[in-house]
Amino acid sequence: MKNINLSCIFLIFSSQSGISAAASFDCNKARSVSEKLICGNSELSALDDKLFDVYKKARELSNNSKEFREEQVTAWKYREQNCADNECVANWYNMRIKHYTQYINKSTGTNVQAEKNS
Repeated sequence: MKNINLSCIFLIFSSQSGISAAASFDCNKARSVSEKLICGNSELSALDDKLFDVYKKARELSNNSKEFREEQVTAWKYREQNCADNECVANWYNMRIKHYTQYINKSTGTNVQAEKNS
């Protein structure tokens, strides 16, 4: 019974805190405007989860090449420097999900469709 009560308290607290969990980073360490937006918005957090999944697949297919990593860092820096609202962050996520999905399709010869969320 004690465990159930503690679980209920945790669920109530976490649902009221307004902080979502992002797959690609620790929301407790969010510093930038875009990171804070992602952690405070369940739709952006869901897009982060989707991007994390397609990014991992694309990274594996690239053998984690230097060019692949450099392109990813450039894209991330763009978001950090230019996105200060939910719409911009959502558009950035959808663009990156599409980019990595196309990369996966080209690398594997498949035709997986990127899911759009916004």
